[in-house]
This record gives sequence, structure tokens and C-alpha cells, in this order.
Amino acid sequence: MRKDADNLQYELAKNREEKARDQDEINRLRDAVAFKERECQDNDAKIKSVDYDLYKAQEQAQELSKLADAKDYECRRTTEALDSASAELARTKDDHSRLMVEAQALQRNLDGQLTQKADMQRQAENEDARNRDL
Repeated sequence: MRKDADNLQYELAKNREEKARDQDEINRLRDAVAFKERECQDNDAKIKSVDYDLYKAQEQAQELSKLADAKDYECRRTTEALDSASAELARTKDDHSRLMVEAQALQRNLDGQLTQKADMQRQAENEDARNRDL
């Protein structure tokens, strides 16, 4: 009986050691679970923060898109105005060239008429001088 009692004492001690090891393992696993829960909470907070940042970035992207559309429209209008001004400038240059040619022709005609007038004045003076002499 003593032997059985010693065996039972040994088994009991063994079971207590095993129970202590199991309890240590349970405590370690609880700590690991608690750590993982904190990690999950941190990750959840980070995800919420990133979601908020993403939402803000999307809003900003929409605003920038609207601004880009407005600038694109303004650029097209400016380009159209530039094209119109360029066409008007080309027409004005053509008109200027045509008027310069016309002005040169008129100046030559005027110079010819002034020369003719000067010649006629000299002839008139010469005839006056001859008439006086006669």
C-alpha cells in the first residue's frame, strides 16, 4: 500500500507539474492573444486612419480634377483667342502690305505729277520770259 501511495504521490506530483506547465502555457497563450488583440486594435485604428486619409485624398483628387477641367477649358478658350488673333494679325499684315504697295504706287504717281508740274512751271516761266522779251 505504501508503494501504491508513493506511486499515487508520484503521479499526483507529476500531474501537478503537468498542470503547472499547462497553466504556464495557458498564461503564455493568453498573453499572446492579448498582444494580438492590441495589435489588431492598432491595425484597426491604422486602417481607419488610412480610410480617412484616402477619403480626403479622393476629395482632393476630385477638386483637382474640377480645377484641371476648368484650366483645360480656359486653355482651350485662350488657344482659340490666340488662333483668332493670329488670323487677324495675318489679315492685318496682308492689308498693310497691300496698302504699302498702293502707297508706293501713289508716291511714284505723285512724284511723276510733281516732276510734270515743275516742268510745266519752267515752261510757263520760260514762255513768260519770252513773252516779255517780245
